[in-house]
Amino acid sequence: KWTIFRWMRAIAWLWIWLICFWLLIPSLRWPFDSQQSAKIAAAMYMVGSIIIPLLVGAATDTKNNDFWRKVKLGNTLLTGSVKNIV
Repeated sequence: KWTIFRWMRAIAWLWIWLICFWLLIPSLRWPFDSQQSAKIAAAMYMVGSIIIPLLVGAATDTKNNDFWRKVKLGNTLLTGSVKNIV
């Protein structure tokens, strides 16, 4: 059953995908029109390579996942209590 929480998570994942697409795709447009467009694409790629893993980590549910419970990291800074980390 789809609850409002699941819909919001799906929308968040869609936004993450759109941000990823917007930041990373310009670096794949070869050849570049100018040196300036190459610099902009490289800068967007650098920002994307830092931001996207953070967004994916924030959106990943570790609390309800068997793997993360086995390694005793079911709750992280991004998903809840820091009790298991410290």
